[in-house]
Amino acid sequence: MNEGGEMKNMVFSNLVMKNVPRPVFLTFCQKNAWVDSGRELPPMKRVRDIQFKNIAVDSDTGGTGCGTAPAFGFYARHVKGMTLTVMKS
Repeated sequence: MNEGGEMKNMVFSNLVMKNVPRPVFLTFCQKNAWVDSGRELPPMKRVRDIQFKNIAVDSDTGGTGCGTAPAFGFYARHVKGMTLTVMKS
């Protein structure tokens, strides 16, 4: 999602994933954020009202802290209203 976009009201349900290092990866970026762009960038938005239901993840990759997510599980920042229901690993 770029330049002031918003991710909201998303549902991920009934997913089975095997050997996937980042099963669900959402991020914001500002593609026009170079130093000398000369224009003001819109504020970054948040992720809000997101649901994960009945998710099964089987992965041998894991949190080493060196280039991968910091732990097994969910790592979320700038999220308002996240629901996790029936998670399996």
